[in-house]
Amino acid sequence: MTMVNQLEAAGLVERRAGQGDARTKKMFVTELGSRAIFEAHKANAVNEELIFGCLSEPEKVQLGQLLEKIIAHIDNQKGRMS
Repeated sequence: MTMVNQLEAAGLVERRAGQGDARTKKMFVTELGSRAIFEAHKANAVNEELIFGCLSEPEKVQLGQLLEKIIAHIDNQKGRMS
């Protein structure tokens, strides 16, 4: 089952026929889907505060820069292995 089918089965999205061409379908988020998105954003904000709440804004910036440096290094190592 595809992810879209799973989302539709859960009532989070719905397919509707495209205007002018019944062969096309458009995806729309349902009211239930909108509530799920809102709750996910709320949970994400809580988790971010739990994890990063002890850091000052400059420390958060520094952490981001360090993580970007690590990712670039890993990507560079992968390139050498290919």
